[in-house]
Amino acid sequence: MMRIVWAMDPFAEDKKLQANILKVLHSLAVIPGTTIEPVALVTFQDRALVSLPVDTIEQVQAAAEASMSKWIAKSKLPSVSRPTVLVQKSMSLTEAVLRLVEWAKSHEADLIAVSTQAHKGATRFLLGSFSETLILESTLPTLIVAPQTEAPKRVRKILYPTDWSPVSRSALATVLPAVGKLGAEIYLFHYTAEEPNPALARSFLEDAQRAGVAAHAAFSKRGTSVSHAVVEFAKKQRMDWIAMVSHRAPGVSRVTVGSNTRQVVRIAPCPVWVVHP
Repeated sequence: MMRIVWAMDPFAEDKKLQANILKVLHSLAVIPGTTIEPVALVTFQDRALVSLPVDTIEQVQAAAEASMSKWIAKSKLPSVSRPTVLVQKSMSLTEAVLRLVEWAKSHEADLIAVSTQAHKGATRFLLGSFSETLILESTLPTLIVAPQTEAPKRVRKILYPTDWSPVSRSALATVLPAVGKLGAEIYLFHYTAEEPNPALARSFLEDAQRAGVAAHAAFSKRGTSVSHAVVEFAKKQRMDWIAMVSHRAPGVSRVTVGSNTRQVVRIAPCPVWVVHP
């Protein structure tokens, strides 16, 4: 079973982006027992985005729920709950993110799926900065769909950048069950300026084998940075998702630092699945 919180922007302008995240949700819906719970955060400032005149936060909330209901009806997703609209008094990104995460945790969610979306002439929560704050603050796995990404109908190949550290191996253990349920293969990718050492991948490959997941190890010395090397490999090998580890602890090596994860989200050609060890 998997419970997914779909963090919706009820006043989204980019239909292609909405179509992309729907493809992602459909690809997750193949997992038996999956349920999807649409959730939105609104403030009174969002009244500028509502087509009809509104005077109260309750009217904004109702408009958001109506918009979400239309998207849900068009989505044809199985096992979708009724939309939930959370009212946020402040415009603080951190407060909004923590509110969403706490709601998701209280509903025993396994994953938060969110798109990055910018509105012209208005301040919204579901901007790129919201997603980046979510990467840093969330303790739940997050699936990010950015405007430039192409979402596959079915997930077959998942890229997992790693530095072969204990933190990365621990995070892999949380990734493998979902990879197996999706029927996908995982590609363990290591970027290094030195000569690759395939022996470093052995324990990771064995972990995947025990989990019943087909795994491959790949090494690269190309690229000007970790994030660009990851994205270049993902494009060349036509990866469907990239699974990144976000960890802010001091001393963690560069492939697991949040800044690299955020940069990959900005330029990745596919959805990015962020996990927190």
